[in-house]
Amino acid sequence: MDLLESLNRLVVEYAQKIDKNVSLDMSLKFVDVPTAYDVQISEGKVAVQPSDESPKDVHFTLSKDLFEQILRGDIEAFTAAAKGDFREEAPLDWRVGNSFSPEKLKHIYHFLMYFFTESPVKVTKIGEQYARKVHGALAIPLYYHEGLRSAWYMIKPGEQLNEEGDKNPFEQAMIVLQGEGQAKFAGEEMRVRKNRAYHIPKDSEHVVYNDGEEDIVLIFLAYGKGA
Repeated sequence: MDLLESLNRLVVEYAQKIDKNVSLDMSLKFVDVPTAYDVQISEGKVAVQPSDESPKDVHFTLSKDLFEQILRGDIEAFTAAAKGDFREEAPLDWRVGNSFSPEKLKHIYHFLMYFFTESPVKVTKIGEQYARKVHGALAIPLYYHEGLRSAWYMIKPGEQLNEEGDKNPFEQAMIVLQGEGQAKFAGEEMRVRKNRAYHIPKDSEHVVYNDGEEDIVLIFLAYGKGA
């Protein structure tokens, strides 16, 4: 696979998906290839070129094999980049650069969701084989936009989604599609069961523990200011 040729194809399609007010400078470093590339977004245009030493908003690091997996749809770029904590390392690792500012985070999320697909329609494969463990459970981010986040989770028997004391400054919901387990939401202990949705207030604990024999599968939603 010719990396630059592949990146240029992605650039052409991604230019149709962005707003004209987006400005973002990124580097893509392939750990097994000597050349790194810069992706620059400005005034509705997207360009890729061999990397230079100019300040970047974000630096991505990945292998060529992972890049090929993402293009085949074996794993989503956002799934490969997902972290429970910014200090963690991910297969598609990313670190903010010297020119990063917090308001650019939403643009980085958009890049991860939409850059690596050539189709205008994004299709996300869902299942254990396409997931990575994040926040203690297998996860696939589905849709991230300012004010709304969503993800698919599978909690295996004996495993726990989130840690005691984990809180977010926005409202959340968990829609349980399969399984049953014990949860702690907003300080209240309760059973969670399939075919039920649980709405959790902001600044509240949101822990689910699988004490059964069947996988728990749920859709996570976060919404409102700060999400």
